[in-house]
Amino acid sequence: MSGGIAYNINSDGKSVTVTYTESFSSSNYSSLQGDVVIPSSVSNGKTYSVTAIDAWAFYSCKALTGISIPESVTSIGNGAFSGCDGLSSVNIPSNITSIGNHMFFGCEALTTITLPEAITTIGEAAFNSCSGLTSIRIPNSVTEIGDYTFYNCTGLTSVTLPESLLTIGNEVFSGCTGLKKVDIQNSVIGRQQFYNCSALRKVTIGPDVNSIGYQAFGNCKMLVDIISYPNPANVTAVGAFNGQVPYDYCVLHVLPEYVEAYKSDSSWKSFNIDEDLAENTQVNNNGDMNTDGNIDITDVVKLANIVMGE
Repeated sequence: MSGGIAYNINSDGKSVTVTYTESFSSSNYSSLQGDVVIPSSVSNGKTYSVTAIDAWAFYSCKALTGISIPESVTSIGNGAFSGCDGLSSVNIPSNITSIGNHMFFGCEALTTITLPEAITTIGEAAFNSCSGLTSIRIPNSVTEIGDYTFYNCTGLTSVTLPESLLTIGNEVFSGCTGLKKVDIQNSVIGRQQFYNCSALRKVTIGPDVNSIGYQAFGNCKMLVDIISYPNPANVTAVGAFNGQVPYDYCVLHVLPEYVEAYKSDSSWKSFNIDEDLAENTQVNNNGDMNTDGNIDITDVVKLANIVMGE
């Protein structure tokens, strides 16, 4: 033990791993308070490099408010900071490639975090119930996001999913009641991925999307604007909206060449379909926002989005 933190010597005899104290329990590191700095090396007569943080190492350290992790650390285990509900700031070293399962589960005070460009996977429930998290940038290096990763992150307001994503789990953003806008550029939208995102108003579905899971947008009752680029013939979307969005007010913007395909597709035909994907930057004097010769709900939604900066 050094500086109130316990270490295990690794098999190489040259490095150590930050570990939990003598027995795994919620009282581990209960004496740690405020901001904690993990050193890049420790010594007990011999100097060791600190290269890893063990699974559940700081589990439920409720008085911990900040932690500084040295660049020497290349691995952080599952649940390492789970239950640290006072943790408001943490840095992730630039050479970390994976955010483990449950790593920040329930860290309610965490408002923002920067993920390094080396990250390729974000594990199951990694940020589950981080209700204070307002924004997060997912790097283009990320190829996999696990189930329930941002579940119940009620403070999250916007997110962009990068094109690099190959696999995304179910219910990833379910219960994110503050989420207002999403931009989806990867190929798959998981089951109930945005279920009960009650403030969600605008969704952009990129051209590479080919699958939208059951109830992906279930209970999104404020959704009024969907921009969809794919050919619906190439998208599996059975039950994606499941009758739980405001079809009467929600405008579906599509490319002109796909209008008839959307109108005949059972998953999409209930929406107000608009073939103009161009952004309107000026208000048309007569209220005909899409210049189709009619003033209707499509024009109202476009005008509302301009006023709200969307």
